[in-house]
Amino acid sequence: MRVSTVLIISLALLCSNLWALADPLSLAPDKVDEQKIFWGTASKFNKPGLVKFEQIIQATPEFIGIKERKIEAGTAKYWIMLSKASERAVKTIQEVAQESQFDLVAEFNYWQNTGEQIPAEDITSKVLERLAKR
Repeated sequence: MRVSTVLIISLALLCSNLWALADPLSLAPDKVDEQKIFWGTASKFNKPGLVKFEQIIQATPEFIGIKERKIEAGTAKYWIMLSKASERAVKTIQEVAQESQFDLVAEFNYWQNTGEQIPAEDITSKVLERLAKR
């Protein structure tokens, strides 16, 4: 009984990590927009994830502060706060990607518009959950 349990667990672990052994995927170089890629390299990846960046930005404390304090768009304070919101969003995306073993995370709409038929998981909700815990 013990041997079969060990065998089943070993097989499950092996199957869960098979994506790492597959030939890497890539985006065509002319379709790569580094501003829309938050984690990883578009020239070589196996497990891509997607995020709706605007939703994540809007969930940051900095962006909420812009709205609550009614900071006028275009002012220096607005751009400083928006920059901090962006930095927090990207850092959180990278943390979630690393912990969830995604080797590429790109902006959702950008990914859809590349025309590539590469499936990717939307991890926006995971990132929003992490932001809410801070």
